[in-house]
Parts: sequence; C-alpha cells; structure tokens
Amino acid sequence: TDADLVLYTDADLPFDPAELPRMVGVLRRYEADVLCGYRHDRTVEGTRRALQSHVYNALVRAALPVRVRDVNFACKLFRRAALDAVAAELRSDGPFIDAELVARLSHHDLRVVQLGVDYFPRFDTASTLGGPAAIADIVREGWRLRRELRSGR
Repeated sequence: TDADLVLYTDADLPFDPAELPRMVGVLRRYEADVLCGYRHDRTVEGTRRALQSHVYNALVRAALPVRVRDVNFACKLFRRAALDAVAAELRSDGPFIDAELVARLSHHDLRVVQLGVDYFPRFDTASTLGGPAAIADIVREGWRLRRELRSGR
C-alpha cells in the first residue's frame, strides 16, 4: 500500500479505534514520525503484570536508546517513510520486536511522540512474555541489538 500512515496494533484491539483521529492529530501537530501510545492504567491486569511491565520498560530504556513509557504496547502510528526507514533492519520475530522497532527509530533520529490511551486488556489469554524461553530470547536479542547499535551499524 502507499498510505501515508500505518497503524501497528494487535488484532484484539487493545485500545479504542475511535482514538485514531486524536492520534493522527497529535502526530501531525508535533510533526512527528511516529506516535507510540501508552496505557493510562496497567493495574486492571493486576499488580503482577503492572510490575512486570514496569521492570521490562525500565530495563529496555537502560539498555537501548528507547525513551518511551510503554515499549510493548501495540499502539503505534507511523508515517510510512519512518517505517520504511527501519523495516529492512528488523531482525526480531518474537516478543522483542517492539523494543527493537522503537530503538531503531531512535537510532535513525526519527521523532517519536507519546500519547496516553485507555487500555482494554485481554483476560482470555495469558502473556507469553513471562516464560523462561521468552525471557532468554529477549535478553539474547537485546544484547545483540545493543552491540549492533553501539558499533554504529
């Protein structure tokens, strides 16, 4: 497609699609390349999930050039040119993809803005990010990306 804007989200729509006009307005008003949504309230999923999210976001921000509040939230609106600038570089095919995507945007000096949105959690499925295999993949991919970005590639 040759659309100017691309929405990245999950099929279960974790936010209200009625927010899209507001998201487009903020993206354009601030002349940003990407808008990353963040969840107003993570506590609806319980304290444990909120704590896991907080720790994960803090670790990603410490290790990579990522300055967004909610790295893994599937609410990202891109200008097509920004997505095209990083798409060919993406290597992750798992739970680290959001962090890699945002880190590469930052590495390319693309302008990222954030907007809080109401969050509609899924209660019918468990998170796949907390298992040992997923954590090992995230650590391995994070370490690889950190080395790559620091080497200037």
